[in-house]
Amino acid sequence: MKRSIHLFVFIALFSSSCLEFDTEGDIVTKKEALNSADDLKAVLNSCYDEFTNIMNGTVQGAHELLGDHLAEPPSGAITEVTIFNRSTISFRTADRIIRDLYNCIYRLHVFTENLDLYADELNVSQMTAEAYFLRAYCHWELVKLWAQPYGFTENNNHPGVAIRLKSAYEVRERSTVAEVYAQIIKDLEYSLQNLPEENGVYADKEAALGLLSKVYFTMNDFEKTIQYSAQVLSNGIHYMADSLDFFTSNHVGEGVFISSSTSASTDNRSRVFTQGYQGLPPTMRPSRLAYDLFSDTADARNAWMEIVDEGQPNESFLCNRFKKTFFNIPLVSATELALNHAEAALISENTDALNVAIQNINFIRKRAYGSSVTDLDATTLTLEEIRKERTRELAFTGDRTTQLKRRGVLGESINIRGASWDCNGMVLQFPASDNTTNHGLNPEGGCN
Repeated sequence: MKRSIHLFVFIALFSSSCLEFDTEGDIVTKKEALNSADDLKAVLNSCYDEFTNIMNGTVQGAHELLGDHLAEPPSGAITEVTIFNRSTISFRTADRIIRDLYNCIYRLHVFTENLDLYADELNVSQMTAEAYFLRAYCHWELVKLWAQPYGFTENNNHPGVAIRLKSAYEVRERSTVAEVYAQIIKDLEYSLQNLPEENGVYADKEAALGLLSKVYFTMNDFEKTIQYSAQVLSNGIHYMADSLDFFTSNHVGEGVFISSSTSASTDNRSRVFTQGYQGLPPTMRPSRLAYDLFSDTADARNAWMEIVDEGQPNESFLCNRFKKTFFNIPLVSATELALNHAEAALISENTDALNVAIQNINFIRKRAYGSSVTDLDATTLTLEEIRKERTRELAFTGDRTTQLKRRGVLGESINIRGASWDCNGMVLQFPASDNTTNHGLNPEGGCN
């Protein structure tokens, strides 16, 4: 007698795109494996699980390790050390990241390819939009880590990553960065049209707007950045929190799209942040450069930093920002969108947007320094001031390296720990299994 496979489906369904097996080994069809619309909903939930389990500080940490805000990790932290040292031939120790991001995309395709089984019971357009949102986010993280940034070449025809649009595990040819970004935007535009206004901790229209702002900002498309960030900031659903601590267990207006944690033991999506920065010893330790950013004691963010063995040969620093049992991770936050909006407004000289930007930057400054801080106006708001606030507000969240590369594309002379922003080692290496004729690996060396 065949048993229910509500639990089994997560094992069998993701091991084959054609046939499934029940718990006694009998071949069954997907229609039999997915006994109900609820089973299919569970598959979508598993996609959110897969995504938040890799966006738990693991992906963000890889970005930070390539940047200049972390000190060299302890020698025992092999993955962290090899990424930090930009030894691209050793980056294959980071295979878990690329595997998990692509596995999330695979699950999403299993889900969308079977929506027709229960189309009369499900909101197909909304659920497809949720899947496309996650697919866009995964492809965006992949192209940022495994390819040189948008704008690296004039037409963005430099190698990106493989775009996966169906449930197949074959090694695919790498698309260009232009093609990857075009697919990301296409997915997000569909999501924007078909997601609900609000959807709890799941993707909704605000999340799609926010992610579009982030993507376009990475592309240095400032008018689109203003367009999408302004919509979120003016809709009244999400807003910058009064508290600096928006890595919290409470789902407040600051989090436009979050990775939600509900307990320290059974559903803790923030554990890699906590373990990385507060472990014994911590594998993610601030650099002197990062520590000095928070040296102003009048700035409440000063409390995020701690010095250990000051003045001694073994002097080091700790980041206390994530010193808590568990918390939600704001993957898209109102503060980040305000910072995107402000920089885009200033660079593009968009007068209307700049008036809003001044208000938002003043809010961020008062949140950190208190009401005694002097307000900025159109004559005193500078790019340096906006970027200084960004660097502090988004410290250790995975933003820093992306911004350095983006600014390098704009023509700034960006040096990251003694290496150019565009050297080979500033992107991760693909797994050895991808070293095929139609895919290939990234160039090695050139950073140290």
